[in-house]
Amino acid sequence: VLGGSTEPYANNPLRISGIRAVHRSAQKDKHGFDGLCEVVDYAQAHPEHVDDLLRITLQEILARLATVRVVYPVPNRVSLDAAKNIISMFFGARSGGLRLQAIAVGLFRTIADRYKIFATVESNHINAADAGTGNAADLDCKLVNGEIAKAVEVKDRSLTVRHVQDKLPTLREKGITEAIFLVQGGIVPGDRQEIADIIAKEFSSGQNINVAEFSTFLEEHLVLFGEEGRRRFLQLVSEELDARKADIVHRQQWRDLLAQI
Repeated sequence: VLGGSTEPYANNPLRISGIRAVHRSAQKDKHGFDGLCEVVDYAQAHPEHVDDLLRITLQEILARLATVRVVYPVPNRVSLDAAKNIISMFFGARSGGLRLQAIAVGLFRTIADRYKIFATVESNHINAADAGTGNAADLDCKLVNGEIAKAVEVKDRSLTVRHVQDKLPTLREKGITEAIFLVQGGIVPGDRQEIADIIAKEFSSGQNINVAEFSTFLEEHLVLFGEEGRRRFLQLVSEELDARKADIVHRQQWRDLLAQI
């Protein structure tokens, strides 16, 4: 939407002495130039509205970027090392947890497809409160009848006692007996024993709570998926990035990483 030129200032509207109607004949996109003149003339005549015009322009750019279609070149064959490498590189940029959750969604939807232990995986919005969305966790893995078979919390930081304590009321309220905390960075050292005590206490009351390191959990399943399953996993991650309307920078990097395999 912003063009593909590596020299953004080398464009026709900026090669003229001013953005005025007298230069219309030199422009390839004459109707577009008419619109540009109209906006610039308005801005010059109403300087008090310039901030609003800029805000509207940025909003329109964002709206158009959201509609850009990205083609994901998922290869026919995907080795374990190749899959691990592109995921590691994908995690190299900060995204507020979005990239991690997209990978987690692709992973659990592939688990559902390959192992048939649940029917669907519903993904909560990043940073949305569970109470507001009706979801039990970041990922709700459901059976055909809609029952939540497994609730998955995805954390891009080390797990704390507070994380576990905050999740327990929702799990109990919804009658969920299986939950996983999938974390990057393991458990905060000072909280390990207290979390272990909580897990043991909840087990005695009928709740199975597990903590897994994301990278280890992912690698084990990528091994079990085999080539066909790893390819399907990459497809499902791509679909989740589109469905979530992730910023174009995230979708384009995922596309570029796939192209390297």
